[in-house]
Amino acid sequence: MPFATYSIDPSAFDKIKNVNIESFENFCHHINDLNSQKKAIFLDDINIDTFKIIEKKYKQFDKSDNNPNNLRLKNLLFKVFNTITFCSYKCKLSLKPGFNLRQKFKDEKIIVDFYKNNKNNFTDGEWSKAKRQNFGPKNFKYEVSKFEKEFLGKIKFFLISYKQQNKKAIDSFMIFHKEFSNYIIPCSDQVKRKPITVVRNRDKYKSSIEEVIKNPTLCPDRFFGYNAEKKIKESIKILHNWWKNLDPAIRPKKFEIVSSLKKDHKYLKDSLEENIKEFIFDGLYNKLGVGIKLINEKAELWQHLRHFVFGEKLALVIKSDFGLEIVDPKNKRRLFRKVEFTLADKKTHESAINDIKFFIKTYLKKIPDIGEKKTNPVEKRSILTIS
Repeated sequence: MPFATYSIDPSAFDKIKNVNIESFENFCHHINDLNSQKKAIFLDDINIDTFKIIEKKYKQFDKSDNNPNNLRLKNLLFKVFNTITFCSYKCKLSLKPGFNLRQKFKDEKIIVDFYKNNKNNFTDGEWSKAKRQNFGPKNFKYEVSKFEKEFLGKIKFFLISYKQQNKKAIDSFMIFHKEFSNYIIPCSDQVKRKPITVVRNRDKYKSSIEEVIKNPTLCPDRFFGYNAEKKIKESIKILHNWWKNLDPAIRPKKFEIVSSLKKDHKYLKDSLEENIKEFIFDGLYNKLGVGIKLINEKAELWQHLRHFVFGEKLALVIKSDFGLEIVDPKNKRRLFRKVEFTLADKKTHESAINDIKFFIKTYLKKIPDIGEKKTNPVEKRSILTIS
């Protein structure tokens, strides 16, 4: 998935003399490899604190002890401590009381890709999965629920880690998809077919969209109809629901869809942005900080931009080959068969990242902050711990 989550069984250090040195050295080698690619997230329970356990064991060794075995154990503890301390991302969670860390993760339904004990090593399958950079529908068995749990769920831990390490949450979740506006803006009256005019009135806009959805032949050059209603709207619903249900402490303040604007629509820009928000989000955008941004820009800057961007400083960028086309148009519980996600990095995806930076700097302005959601008197206990 986008990140490999891992943890360490704290009981592995109970009897320090019995620690499997070779196994832990192999573990450090693999995790450091993942850390170099910013692919690993270390999960720990703040009530157990694996860091302190290792540090305490390390300090138990006498500085003057020159026993070769003891020196090797001491060096190993130092190496393990550095591996998890200076890793790319780490999450300190507040779990239920108890000593069995693995069971506590299971009780909280937290996916831990590799749980290190005193004996185990990465299997070929586990290592291949941890190193993967590209993800298609088959990786989630084509199930939307697995995508939500294993892909978006891992991004949630990234957001927790970012907050804990930077003392502030990521400011925005932006979705760049050039063709989105083509799918959701009706034909203009300049098109020589039955006219469906882009209007300022929201009710008329919605009725125009719905008319085209019912009869796609009215605008055969656009990707309306079943695909627009089921694939695009359902996909946005998945991402929006995931975002709005995040813990407020880590939730980005902005959820913004960025798309292109046709020249013949430029005078209707503001109205179109408002109308699209009303149609897509059923009027919820005023409360939940949602934004639609239509940008009139040169085509060459747009041709490769279908990306999910976390933070105006690009803390995390994921390329989505089909943008917001995630869901199978015939079954909203299944992923679109051609969808593919790739972790973008500054070197391999330099051109796209530079263009995204340009758009953010030049066009994307602040949109309203999230309003407070009403909560029940008794709320779910959060596993998020902000230090």
